[in-house]
Amino acid sequence: MKNNPPLKAIRTFEAAARLSNFREAADELSVTASAVSHQIRQLEDYLQKTLFNRSDRRVSLTSAGEYYFREVSQALTCIDQATDKLRDLQSTRVLKISAAVCLTLADAAFVGVLQRAP
Repeated sequence: MKNNPPLKAIRTFEAAARLSNFREAADELSVTASAVSHQIRQLEDYLQKTLFNRSDRRVSLTSAGEYYFREVSQALTCIDQATDKLRDLQSTRVLKISAAVCLTLADAAFVGVLQRAP
């Protein structure tokens, strides 16, 4: 498996890119703007690419950032959908497994009764 950047940094990048503002991304993620800036810098160092053009209070995506944002957004959507589906499957399967276990136990008890009765 490849060594990918931390998911936290990717989610932070996605929020900052979507909102075009580190402070708004920080508010959405319930972290400080400094933490967002740190995560973005860590991601840029990992990728060895500048993802944002920074000015006093605004940020905009570089061409590399635009590409990465498109790809990352799709990937995060897939992860979110897979997670939701798995949670739904787990709920359904737990119920089915419980029913199967109950039936199996009932069958075993019934066989025991039949063996004791002539």
